[in-house]
Amino acid sequence: MIRQAKGLLQNISFSKTRNLTFYNNTSFFFVPSYNFSETNNIPNPEKEQALSKIKKQFIDADKYIRKRKNLDEAIKIYQEILYSFNITQEAKAKQCLAALIGIGNVLVLQKRIDRALGYYLLALAFHPENKYEFQRGILYKQIAECYFGIAEYENASEYFNKALALFKDSNNEDCTQIGQIKLYIGRLYAKNGDFSQAAKNYKEAEKIFPKYIENDYFILKAKTQLAKTYFWCKDKKSAKISIKEAISLYDKAQGLKLQQKIEITKEIIKALKILQIREGIIEKYKTLVELIYEDDPNSKNIPITLMNLGEQYIELYDRPKIKEIYLRALEEAERLGLEELKGKIYLNLGICYWTLQDTNHAIDVINNSIEKNKEYYKYENADVGKAYYYLGRIYFEEWDLDKSEKLFVTALKILSENGSEDEHVYARCQEYLYKVRDYLREADNYK
Repeated sequence: MIRQAKGLLQNISFSKTRNLTFYNNTSFFFVPSYNFSETNNIPNPEKEQALSKIKKQFIDADKYIRKRKNLDEAIKIYQEILYSFNITQEAKAKQCLAALIGIGNVLVLQKRIDRALGYYLLALAFHPENKYEFQRGILYKQIAECYFGIAEYENASEYFNKALALFKDSNNEDCTQIGQIKLYIGRLYAKNGDFSQAAKNYKEAEKIFPKYIENDYFILKAKTQLAKTYFWCKDKKSAKISIKEAISLYDKAQGLKLQQKIEITKEIIKALKILQIREGIIEKYKTLVELIYEDDPNSKNIPITLMNLGEQYIELYDRPKIKEIYLRALEEAERLGLEELKGKIYLNLGICYWTLQDTNHAIDVINNSIEKNKEYYKYENADVGKAYYYLGRIYFEEWDLDKSEKLFVTALKILSENGSEDEHVYARCQEYLYKVRDYLREADNYK
């Protein structure tokens, strides 16, 4: 087995990269501790010195991981350990296994899930057969989570079930790992539209997690998933009870890490949106902005989340708040140099000025939106089409029919070229173009 794994190590490429969308889950951050016994431990000073160096390398890599900074340095350290196993024979097989899993864990943190999967599968080749079944189960679970992250759901299901079988064989039927797997299996059923089975797995997961602070995160995940699933099962009463329980636990939970708070806040917002509980959504978006800022003051998610918050105030027609939030979003985008966001922010800000009947300011800001989008994207995207539509609306209300007709025609052309990303805007634009042309025909009849 070790010879076969060495051959795999010699053929592995460390340079291949590919960016994939990752469904963020802090359960990936678990780094299992492997304690595999070695045979023929004959004292050897040089070997002992090499092993001490390798132990220090693991400690150094762990520091980088805990700080969530310079993660590439952690990967380099793990690769040096692999090199010492493959070339200099200094590292032991168990250390090579730990290094492979370490690289996989770091790649998950970097959201490079397909590469992480490759390392976990290679680690599986190093894992002793018929030994340390609980640890093997954890590795199966990590592999399954990667398959889930890259939307290969059949493979994910296979490895989740392998992990479940090993945990049960190890007499760990009530362990937290099984609860986490039940959450994933529930999501797999939900993706297939089997909401009753999804709810069943979420309930089982919730019961497995003991009521300790460290498990609040998983209990919250179960409750938010249950809320959404009950809604899809048309059980709105149970859905509201679940989300209220989740929010109550969230407000008093003390054991959540910052990244976990961010993830759970997003999940609560999703559930509240489905249930259309507007007030709760706004409060949680405000919390999310603060949490993201605490985690990384230079995150592009700060202005994006502010824009999402602004959209909620748009639904409530709270114009002063809309203006306040979008001005703040613009300020953050300028501070962070995020040119790609400015066009969208200017557009929403312009719409806000228009609803506040500040027409001249609205026209200037919406034109600025068009310029920013064209400047950054080098083509007329859907937001440019929307901007022309709203300019058409403004000039229509000013009774400049010729100008509004040209703007609506331009808007429809751009929106259709972009696949009519916003069907509502596209339909409204067509409706107003017909109105303008009707008025123009009537005007011609009077001449």
